[in-house]
Amino acid sequence: LASAGGIEVAKASEFGATAMNVFSKEGITMKQVADQLSGASNSSATDVTLLSSSLKYVGPIASDLRVPFNDLIATLGELANNGIKGSSAGTGLRQMLTRLVPASDKAVETFKSLNLITAEGKNIFFDTTGKLKPLTDVVGILKDKLKGLTDEQRMEKIKDMFGLVASPTINSLIKSGADGIDQMAKNISKLSASEISAKKMMTLSGAIEFLTGSWETLLIRIGDLQSPIIEKA
Repeated sequence: LASAGGIEVAKASEFGATAMNVFSKEGITMKQVADQLSGASNSSATDVTLLSSSLKYVGPIASDLRVPFNDLIATLGELANNGIKGSSAGTGLRQMLTRLVPASDKAVETFKSLNLITAEGKNIFFDTTGKLKPLTDVVGILKDKLKGLTDEQRMEKIKDMFGLVASPTINSLIKSGADGIDQMAKNISKLSASEISAKKMMTLSGAIEFLTGSWETLLIRIGDLQSPIIEKA
């Protein structure tokens, strides 16, 4: 992850461990985290550091709602391609997820006017068991219910339901649609951290990295051999 993402090993360890802790209920492994983060950073206009920043804001609520880690990373990658990344992406997506259940009377009215809440009072973003539907379904529902509105009407409805902070994020996702997120997920799945790392190390900078590591190892070995003599002295 460090070499694939071009970051320090300590940072890679921190990002990986945090993601594993947040999504512990899903039981993801370090390899899955590394593959997804490095895959997204090589498939979209973001990097491992910015993705980790996004996860800091949206990860806990996404985990609580049982949003799969892979789906979340694909969504963040697609947002990055539309210019929304880092803390902005994480904050906007967090607010969208928290307000899929309307938080005010005005939001309830808007949900009902768009038939997001049925006559029986069912919120269509959730399945019959009360579990949140996949993010691609959520985006597809929003796109379908908001189509035919003018730009002004759409912005007003989104603001009333989700607030100003989430508006750019939702507009971006509607623009990409479920197909955009699905394609991003497919692109990410074709890459692995080990493959990306290997390709990056097959360059001049990679050769220098190997040489530096070998030199440091040699110095450590020499130091180990000399340490008994130094200690006696």
